[in-house]
Amino acid sequence: MYSLGEWCLQNHPGKFCGSLLGFVIALTIILLGFWQTIFIIVLTSCGFYLGRCWDQGMLPSCLNRLLHRIRNKDKK
Repeated sequence: MYSLGEWCLQNHPGKFCGSLLGFVIALTIILLGFWQTIFIIVLTSCGFYLGRCWDQGMLPSCLNRLLHRIRNKDKK
């Protein structure tokens, strides 16, 4: 026997995840305010992008240069 959440996730995963995401965003806007919520979304997106690049083994060139400078500074 499926619960309602399991049934929705198996039969309508896009609708379920989209609705859940919309609810969470609406709740954070109500609790934190619009600009704080936008700030959290932007930082989360940047973290996701950098994590995906890390997993694929290639960092963006600007971040790669920055890490190279930091590593070389420690060796001096």
